[in-house]
Amino acid sequence: MDIVAIQKIEKLLACQDFTSALQAALSGLQQNSSCTVHFILMLRALNKIGLNTSDLEITSAVKKAAENFIQARVDKGLENFTVWSLASMAHSKIMDLEHKHAEHRPLIDFLKKKTTLPNKKTKIIMLTCIWQRHDLTRIFFNYYKELKQQLSSNLDLQIIAVGSEGEISKTLCEQGDAIYIEHPNEPLTAKWQAGISALESYDFDALVIMGSDDFISKDVFDIYLEKIKNNSLFFGFQDLYIYDTKQKNLIYWYGYGVTGDKKSQPQRIGESIGLGRMLHRDLLEYLDFDLWKGFHANKSLDNMMKKRVIQKTAFLPVKEEDAPRLTFDNKSYSLGLILSSFKETSSLGVDVKHTINVTSLDSYCFSKENYIPVDVKTSHFTDLFNRIKLLDT
Repeated sequence: MDIVAIQKIEKLLACQDFTSALQAALSGLQQNSSCTVHFILMLRALNKIGLNTSDLEITSAVKKAAENFIQARVDKGLENFTVWSLASMAHSKIMDLEHKHAEHRPLIDFLKKKTTLPNKKTKIIMLTCIWQRHDLTRIFFNYYKELKQQLSSNLDLQIIAVGSEGEISKTLCEQGDAIYIEHPNEPLTAKWQAGISALESYDFDALVIMGSDDFISKDVFDIYLEKIKNNSLFFGFQDLYIYDTKQKNLIYWYGYGVTGDKKSQPQRIGESIGLGRMLHRDLLEYLDFDLWKGFHANKSLDNMMKKRVIQKTAFLPVKEEDAPRLTFDNKSYSLGLILSSFKETSSLGVDVKHTINVTSLDSYCFSKENYIPVDVKTSHFTDLFNRIKLLDT
């Protein structure tokens, strides 16, 4: 760390020469991409500068610095969890210029032309895919069928399920009050995309992605309603609870990048898990209902979706409080891959490990730094687990 260079930047900030301070901080990051102090000084300078459309060169430099900051830490085997807030603030500044002030961007033009009137009652479609594990699938459908009734005064929840076992899958869906679509099970990208493509003919405000072994608590839908009201285009959660039905163990997984270990995937810091991702209808229409077209894979679907959205929108991961707002013609949107936390919102998102799993429990539990054990019998979880009857599996 170059103390003299840092002191120089501090003096420039004190003298309110913010442009020079920013350039000096960027220069320091070019020499040491993983330097947290220089990154913080860059953000301090950015907060004082009113960027506009003529500052594209600065924006490009800041974007590159943010990318290099995360990657350099990955290369050094450092965790990225503790610097996620810094990266989020940088991403917010970058998107604010690229979207709010860049009138020519296709996404902005599309949103400006939108004239869709909101439904009197918010409509959410939950999309899932089913395959074998019939006992768990029944629990899944029964759980959300009950939640659908409980939420009916404020929310119209409809489940659409893509299955691959003919009449067996169809019957399970009909009994669970779900709309059924038949499609081959592999590749999974094509199976999930079949469900996405079918959505174009439905009236809804937002889509929620949910594996057929995933359960969220009722209060999560209150969060969705708030995000839909605020026109958040993309929303997800960084953390996860995982329940093993064989061992009857429940753990809390912090999210990507808790350690510098490659298994922790620190390069994916700020990425939401697939469970519970919410996409606004306006975003899906802009994407032409395309999240996985052209992909042929049975794993890493969450990451593929993220890359597709970023490619089409230039969105970056941001914490809720950092998400930039785009306002025009009395309409406002929240931009970015907005990230929240089940734990911080005192809500619950549970991935159940049963007989067949796309991602094994070991993938989350390779290090004690990545997770903590949770007592299933605590009051916070008892109601949910009793109702989905997993404790008796």
